[in-house]
Amino acid sequence: MDKLLLEYPWLNKVVSQSKEHGLDWLLMACLALELSGGDPRCRTLDAEFLAKELGESATDLAISEQWIKIPLAIEGDEAIITSVPNVNIYDRATKWGLFQILGETVIARGIFTGRMINFVDIGANTRAACFLFEEIIRKDGTERDAILYFGADPDRVYTLMEETRKSIRILLDINATEEEELEQA
Repeated sequence: MDKLLLEYPWLNKVVSQSKEHGLDWLLMACLALELSGGDPRCRTLDAEFLAKELGESATDLAISEQWIKIPLAIEGDEAIITSVPNVNIYDRATKWGLFQILGETVIARGIFTGRMINFVDIGANTRAACFLFEEIIRKDGTERDAILYFGADPDRVYTLMEETRKSIRILLDINATEEEELEQA
């Protein structure tokens, strides 16, 4: 980890949302670090979801409602047309923000409405992540199940949590030593 967890500007929102949902704030913060490297603007295209949505064959692609036709160039009197996925499919196939939540997930569940580009907002992304995490646990899932749902390796998240705890303990010990030295002076 390049920075201490306490240095990330989004930490306060993760802590407050986690507490509101009865979740371990450190677990949620480490999950965010594991998924996005702590970058709230992170966006990743889910190629597997995109392929599933658009179909495998050229026939599927040509007739799919997810594709729009656009002119590429004009040769003589004829336009060369190509098909590209419409922006909606990219929004649905993108994993957004700190918690890399698939657009399709929040759209289908009505967790987030509006322009998906705004889903990189730390508050909106964190609220959705906490809601989804809590929902998995409420349905008899475990923390591990929820971490796997987000696409992270639970062992890596738990290791990151332990490393962060050690860093916090060291900082607290350093502060305690400095305070003792000041009191003795």
